[in-house]
Amino acid sequence: MSRKGKAATVKDMEVMAAAKAVGLVDNKVVGFSETLTALRFVRRKL
Repeated sequence: MSRKGKAATVKDMEVMAAAKAVGLVDNKVVGFSETLTALRFVRRKL
């Protein structure tokens, strides 16, 4: 989980780029609450 919006110290796009660099893909983004968001990553199917 991470903070949403301007309160976020690490942006979702930065996390997604880092995950992609190691072969992961995001397949779920969840608005967990008004202030928190969550991302789920999986390995790509071959």
